[in-house]
Amino acid sequence: MFKTTKDATLSPSLPTELSTCTSRPCEFNTECCNRATESSNTFCSKSVTGNDQKSNDCSGKPQNGGTSKACDSAETEAIHNIINTTKQSMNCNFMDLAINVVNMNSVPRHGHVQITAPKVSNKTQSVQTWIPVEAFQNVSDDKQKVGIVTYNSIQQFNTKNVSIMSDVIRIEVFGRDIVNLTNPLIIHFPVNNYTNLSSNSYIYSCQYYDEKGNNTWKDDGCNTTQISDDVVECSCDHMTAFAVLLVELENFDGKHWEILSYISYVGCGLSAVFSASSVLLFIFNRCCNLHYI
Repeated sequence: MFKTTKDATLSPSLPTELSTCTSRPCEFNTECCNRATESSNTFCSKSVTGNDQKSNDCSGKPQNGGTSKACDSAETEAIHNIINTTKQSMNCNFMDLAINVVNMNSVPRHGHVQITAPKVSNKTQSVQTWIPVEAFQNVSDDKQKVGIVTYNSIQQFNTKNVSIMSDVIRIEVFGRDIVNLTNPLIIHFPVNNYTNLSSNSYIYSCQYYDEKGNNTWKDDGCNTTQISDDVVECSCDHMTAFAVLLVELENFDGKHWEILSYISYVGCGLSAVFSASSVLLFIFNRCCNLHYI
């Protein structure tokens, strides 16, 4: 397993609090978020030098979707700048999130590299990731770095009628959108247990947060495998923010119903074959017994 254990002291070009230049607490307040968006363009250079102190007392909620997108954009830009500025593998634990930056230019040139996602605090769980090496082939050295981000809170990603059952993990590569992977990104999420007190059926679903679309959770490009009662494996063909959601079966789209229908047809077919075989075997045995009487 490839490990990154070095905790580095941030250089002057990095912020001491990511929240001074991103949306983390500032997602809750339009004015604070606007400051975050503006400051992210210079990567909080004023905040780092101490010339511009920004308040972290951000209460209330974003007023519209445009504000939310501005917050997400500011946050992503700051994360990409951290990845780009980091010269070697390191771990940074901020107030609102933690990030592991791993230099992939010294790893095997095929398969996956296992990296443990960073923990922000004792309340965040240990998440294992397997990063496909193919995303870092045939690119310049400055683009052979990956950032694995763990959020201290899932509140930013709680959209309407969504139940997030795991930590939110973001996988980012500087300056590139990683999509259509042949070898998928794999994440093992510890999940929260739940008690179903309704008559509806629920299952875990690996999904990604669509920041470039309408800021909702989607599952295209991701497959879900529950490998134990409290661990879900997600395999996805792209890199962004991921989590495990609890979804109601009746809310599944046509693709999922088609898959479930095929499984049902196969099960019913096998049941019919074995039932017919049992009847024929019974008749055959009965005939043989009559023949010897």
